[in-house]
Amino acid sequence: MNLRNLLKREVIDTKTKKIACIGCDRKLEILSIDDKIIPLDGSRLSINMPGIICPDCVDEILTGLPDPPGLICVKELSEEMTKNLLVQGGFILDFNIAVHSLIDFFPTRADIYDVAAVKLHQEGYPEEAYDVLEKGIKSCDNPDLLRLEAATMTGIDGSPELGLEMLSEITNPDLQRFWVIKGNLLRKLGRWEEASKCWEHEMNKNPNDFFAWNNLGYYLLHIKKDFKKAQKHYENACDNFPDESRFHAYLGDSLFSQNHVNEALKNYYKALSIEGEDSEFAEQIKNMIDACNNKQIP
Repeated sequence: MNLRNLLKREVIDTKTKKIACIGCDRKLEILSIDDKIIPLDGSRLSINMPGIICPDCVDEILTGLPDPPGLICVKELSEEMTKNLLVQGGFILDFNIAVHSLIDFFPTRADIYDVAAVKLHQEGYPEEAYDVLEKGIKSCDNPDLLRLEAATMTGIDGSPELGLEMLSEITNPDLQRFWVIKGNLLRKLGRWEEASKCWEHEMNKNPNDFFAWNNLGYYLLHIKKDFKKAQKHYENACDNFPDESRFHAYLGDSLFSQNHVNEALKNYYKALSIEGEDSEFAEQIKNMIDACNNKQIP
C-alpha cells in the first residue's frame, strides 16, 4: 500500500507513525520502508480498503467472507498469491496505485510484472502498464518476457511497427509466444505472407499452440483462399485439438467452399456436439448447416 496515498486520506498519525484499525479505530504500529507500509503485531494489510485491520477485528470482518480479495497478511504473501490478487484487480480500489506496492514485494519476478501490466492495460491504465513493464525490464529476472508483453500491447494499441522494433531487442527468439506475436504484428501491417511463416514456425516448435494454428488457418481460408490447403490444415488441427469445436467448424467452411456439402455438414454437426462453445458461434454454425441444406450442387 502506498504511504503517500494513505497520508492524503489522513488515516495515519504522522507523529506517532501509527494507523487506525478500520474496524475499531485502535492505533496500530506501522513500519514504513521505501514508501510501503508494513503492518506489525500480526495486523492485516487491506488493499481494497485504505487501512489496516487489527487482529481483534479480523474474524468479525471476515465473517461470511472466507477469502475476500484484497485482505492479505503480509507475512504470508507469496508470488502465487500476488499474481492471483493482481488478476482480481477489479475488486481493488485505486488498483493502479496498489499494483506498485504488490510488485515491490517481488522486485525481480518478471511474471508478476507481466500479470500486473496486463491487468492495468485491461483496466484502462495503458500508460501505467507500460511504466510497470519498463520498470520490470530494468530489474527483473526475465526482461525478454516483458519486452514481448510490451510488443503485444503496442500492437493492440495500434502501433505494430513499434511492436516489431521491441521484438528486435529480444535476445531469445525461442521465447514462448514470440513467433505468434510477431506474426500478429505483421498481420496488422498487412504483411500476411510473412505472418504466416511466423505462425508455421511456432507450430513446428510448439504443436500445441492454439493461436498459431488458428491464425494460420484464417490466412489460408480467408486471405489466400487456398481451400484445399486450408482443408488439410484444419484436418490436422482437428487431430491435434479434437475437442476444439472451432476447428471442426472451420474444416466445414473449407469443405463447403469446395462444394463438399455432405462432408461439411458432418463437421458442422461435430462442432455443435462439442460443449462449451458460445451461443453466438453456435448460431453461426447453424446458419452454415442451413446453407448446406439449401445449396444446389451443380
